[in-house]
Amino acid sequence: MKKYKDITIYCGEDSTALQELVKIESACIIPEFRFDEAVEKMYEPDDKMAHILVTIPKLPQAVLLVWASEGKIKVINIVPFNHSTFRIEIEDYNRIIDEFYSRIVLPTIGNRYMIEITSGDYTLEEIIPNSVDALNRWVHSPGAPNAPFSHQLDLERWFDFLCQMIRNKEELESGKLEQWLREEIKWPDDIIDETILKYEEEIDLLDYYVNRSR
Repeated sequence: MKKYKDITIYCGEDSTALQELVKIESACIIPEFRFDEAVEKMYEPDDKMAHILVTIPKLPQAVLLVWASEGKIKVINIVPFNHSTFRIEIEDYNRIIDEFYSRIVLPTIGNRYMIEITSGDYTLEEIIPNSVDALNRWVHSPGAPNAPFSHQLDLERWFDFLCQMIRNKEELESGKLEQWLREEIKWPDDIIDETILKYEEEIDLLDYYVNRSR
């Protein structure tokens, strides 16, 4: 499944991170990435934040937000500019990250500091390694995908998944579960909506019960 990439530059000291942020701003003089004073004035003044205008062919025009804090420099968001699109989709976001990394970050930072760029893909096995088997048993139950809660045995498989999550102290955001059911399992939208409502309510109930019982 796709996820938004992150870039983090570990500079060590706050003062060093701020100095390197200024160097990144100075490097943004190419058509694809420009540190534009007019764009900067659209935001509240902040020495720790740079707003880089992104103009890459075949991608929406955007503003890349680079933040220096706690000895690190990090891309914290990429937002549309000049109504180029309603939102930056994951594929476009990640391409901008890759272009910024290769055209600006590497030439400017080089190997002077550790640079971390995260993957644009993830699996549920990485997030809930000890509970994913129980989830798979439920989504492949006889009643799935059209009626995964209707039969008692299917419902028990669902409960087993929720209990495994609590028992294993693993956490899964409902949005990631929704994305997995839609993109990987390809369930109908109405069943996904029902599942997410039940998940958010019942996992919170179990978590509340466990914490109250301690």
